[in-house]
Amino acid sequence: MSTADLTDDFDRLVGSMTEEELQEEVAAATADPTEDEQHEGDDPSPGESEAGEEDRPGDPLAKVRREAAGYRVKLREAEAGRDRLAGVVESMQRAEAERLVTDVVEAGYRHLAVGSDLWRGGVELSELLDEDGQLDRAKLKAAGARVGTEHPHWRAPAPDFSGGVRATAPRATDPASSLSDRLRRAGAP
Repeated sequence: MSTADLTDDFDRLVGSMTEEELQEEVAAATADPTEDEQHEGDDPSPGESEAGEEDRPGDPLAKVRREAAGYRVKLREAEAGRDRLAGVVESMQRAEAERLVTDVVEAGYRHLAVGSDLWRGGVELSELLDEDGQLDRAKLKAAGARVGTEHPHWRAPAPDFSGGVRATAPRATDPASSLSDRLRRAGAP
C-alpha cells in the first residue's frame, strides 16, 4: 500500500468520524505515557479499546487499537528485559569492585579485608564508574583507602607468601657465647 493510499484511507476515516469520536482519538493518541505505566496489568484485550469499551463491529480503528495494544505489551516486555540486564551488569560490577578492593595492598595492609565493607562504608557504585560506565581503578583505590582509613578495623594484613621461611637467619648478640655462658650471666647456678 502506498503513502497516497494510506493518506486517502486516513482522510476517509477522519471524515466519517463525529467530532466527539475525533476528540477521543486525539486524546488517546496524545495521552501521557505515565498513565500506561500506572495501569501496567490493565492492557486492553484485542477486542477492547483504550477507554475499556468493546470495539464496534464496523469500527475502522479497531485494528489500530489492537496493534497499539500489542506494541505496548512488547514495549513493557523489552523494558523488563532491559531492567533485568541492567541488574545483572550492576551485580557483576559490584562483585568486581569487591574483588579488586581486597587486592589493593599499601604499607603491608589491604585496604579492606572483606570487599562488601566498601558498600557498608557508604560508597555508591556510581562513584566508582567512569564516563563510559566502566569501573575506574583509581576511583576504586581512593574509595577503598578512604573506607579503610575511616574503619581501620576492617583492614587486614597483607598475606605473607614466604611460608615461614626467612630470607636471613636472626643474629645472636654474641656469636661466641654458648647456652651455658648465657645462663651463668643470667644468674643461674
